[in-house]
Amino acid sequence: MYKYGCKPNTVTYTALLNGLCQSGRSAEAQEIMNTCEEWWWRPNAITFSVVMHGYRREGKLSEACDVGREMIGKGFFLSPVEINLIIKSLCQEGRADEAKRFMVECLKKGCAVNVVNFTTVIHGFCLKNELDAALSVLDDMYLINKHPDVVTYTTLIDGLGKQGRIEEAIGLSNKMLHRGVLPTAVTYRTVIHRFCQQHRVDDLLVLLEKMLSREGCKTAYNQVIEKLCGLGYTDEAYKLLGKVLRTASRVDSNTCHILI
Repeated sequence: MYKYGCKPNTVTYTALLNGLCQSGRSAEAQEIMNTCEEWWWRPNAITFSVVMHGYRREGKLSEACDVGREMIGKGFFLSPVEINLIIKSLCQEGRADEAKRFMVECLKKGCAVNVVNFTTVIHGFCLKNELDAALSVLDDMYLINKHPDVVTYTTLIDGLGKQGRIEEAIGLSNKMLHRGVLPTAVTYRTVIHRFCQQHRVDDLLVLLEKMLSREGCKTAYNQVIEKLCGLGYTDEAYKLLGKVLRTASRVDSNTCHILI
């Protein structure tokens, strides 16, 4: 291009860098980007993003974070999707602390960090069974008015239940309801599974009273009855069936088969 007097621009260089990154040569791409002033072109947000995610795909997450920081330093902002790709990769490698630190840095620099990003970090801590750290992230969300959604709560409830911290799981469920976040069938199934593991059937049935009043959770009945029968709580299973008969429009054959 130079030979024929055609000067490459940012789009041209970004395409070149993308090709290098796709070939696993992100370090070379960054080197070219760092010498941009010598060739009279200026990287834009897309250029930085290409190199950052090139490193991410290669598993070089520290380098990816450094490019992200450089990108922010140049006046560009990472999108919530870009942030989530980085922190999710960190969490998958068991580096939830680094994921949280990177997310907080982005937040302080003015990037639009959203609920999904916070939930990803919470899930990362839950994967490591670091529930106190996960709950601390939830507290941070409250402090900056980032309202947790049902996925956030369900993730934490599952983590607490897995560790046998049922009382805290109950408290978090109540807090979720108090804040107007409606549980999904997945939320209740998660709680039911963990309660049954801990043989907390009485507490489970109290929760089911709330569940039965929510039309969207009817599909969980069969799973609940099956788990109760599997644990030997046949009386409780029949009681639940009675409530289903009074509240549901119909009971399918699977429910009857489970009880038989």
